[in-house]
Amino acid sequence: IGLDLVNGKPRDNKQAGVFEPTMVKTKSLKFATEA
Repeated sequence: IGLDLVNGKPRDNKQAGVFEPTMVKTKSLKFATEA
């Protein structure tokens, strides 16, 4: 789930084609747990 800034409503990022923020969050969590 993400925020559609154009409409100001929640949306499904996968349907909207947005993957990058999810990848960054996943990598950040992985690095945080390894440290």
